[in-house]
Amino acid sequence: IIMMVALGLAVTLLMINRITSHRWDLPSSLSFVSLLLSTALVLDLITPFADYFFTSPLPGFIVALAWSLILLPWAMGWFLVRLNHGNTAASIVFVVALLLPAAYYQLKEIVSHYDLLDTFSKRSFYSDTLSPWDKRLQNTLSIDEFAAKSMPLASPDAADR
Repeated sequence: IIMMVALGLAVTLLMINRITSHRWDLPSSLSFVSLLLSTALVLDLITPFADYFFTSPLPGFIVALAWSLILLPWAMGWFLVRLNHGNTAASIVFVVALLLPAAYYQLKEIVSHYDLLDTFSKRSFYSDTLSPWDKRLQNTLSIDEFAAKSMPLASPDAADR
C-alpha cells in the first residue's frame, strides 16, 4: 500500500512538473516523494518521544503544524522552481492549490485532537506514548509527594480560598 501511495504521489508530482516545467522527469519526482515520505515517517516516530520527554502534547502540535503549513509547501515549491526550473508563478499556484485542502484537513484534525478551540472539555488528553526509557524533564512524583501536594486541595477549607 505504501508503494502505491508513493507511486500515486510521484505521478501527481510528475503531472504538476509537466505543467510547470513542460517536461517529464519521473526519477526526480519519485526521489522527491520518497524523501518526503521518509521525512514524514521520521517525524511521526520522533514526535511521540518528544511529547513524552516534555510531558506535553505541544511538541507534536508544533511539528504537525510546521510540517503541514511550512515544510511541505516550501519543499514542494523548491522542487518545482529550483530543481526542475519550472515557472515560479505556476509552481506556487499549484503548490497552494494542491496542499491547501490537505493543510486545512490536517489543521482541523490537530485542533480537534488537542481541543484547542474548546475552553473546557470533559475529555482529557492523555498521551498514550510508551517509552522504553523514562527520560523526562520533570521527575516522577512519589506517592507520598503526590499525597502531600493533593491534601491541601482536598481539604474542605480549600474551596474558600
